[in-house]
Amino acid sequence: MAEMESGKPSRGRPRKLPEFRKRNFVTLRLRDETKAALMRAAEANQRSLSEELEARIETALTIFGGPRTQGLLRALAAEVIRRWGTDDEWLSRWLDRRATIEALKQRLDLEDSPDRLMTELQDVIENCILNSGLQEARALAVRYYRIARQVFPNEDWAGLLCPIIELSREELAIKVSQEDC
Repeated sequence: MAEMESGKPSRGRPRKLPEFRKRNFVTLRLRDETKAALMRAAEANQRSLSEELEARIETALTIFGGPRTQGLLRALAAEVIRRWGTDDEWLSRWLDRRATIEALKQRLDLEDSPDRLMTELQDVIENCILNSGLQEARALAVRYYRIARQVFPNEDWAGLLCPIIELSREELAIKVSQEDC
């Protein structure tokens, strides 16, 4: 029987060396209700508890994109949970589903703000100048200007873009009208 450094015999089967392991060990503490829910899910998915935990962790780390996308999706899920708890029955009720979808759309609209778009536009166009040159950046700025003006019509997009692409407001207006033709 293998002995630990303390001189006491170790319990259970000896651990494999790291190069021979398929998986690593992790100790986890759970509340009874959480463990019971995971056990039910594991049984429904025909997996062991360890396999269920591993599958859920892998999914959480990979399925929903990067950290920003995951944060947005968590915020949307939190809105659904705030309205309905963990009950999925709202999906079966047309009026509840429509109301929830509208609430989620409003939440997504909060993610779009003129300040956020201005910062993003400035970064994209400055990168385009560095990577592709001023002419390409001007063409890109005109396309973005037209879209941004439609989404947030009360913002001074020309005031933001003109200094970056080295055009006057009049020159930008001419370029926009040329693309409209």
